Amino acid sequence: MTYDPRVLQERIDELAGVRRPGLSLSRSAVRIEDLGSLLQIPDALKSEKVSGTPDEGEHNALVDDVHMLHTRLLGIIAVLKARLGR
Repeated sequence: MTYDPRVLQERIDELAGVRRPGLSLSRSAVRIEDLGSLLQIPDALKSEKVSGTPDEGEHNALVDDVHMLHTRLLGIIAVLKARLGR
């Protein structure tokens, strides 16, 4: 099977995140290092399922978990925005 060298170069540029004029940044590959903040998510959450109405400690544990996840996602968003020049 033969491939058009221009198509191959475009695909390599997409994976490398290198852009020639007219190519869209939104098609570039995401690097594993860009997702580094996901590696900081602990193996276990603070919150657990409860039966009935949660008490203050259970509620606060859930809020802590949501804040931690939000912070990690904001880290990924910042990297993607920087990569896209936004």
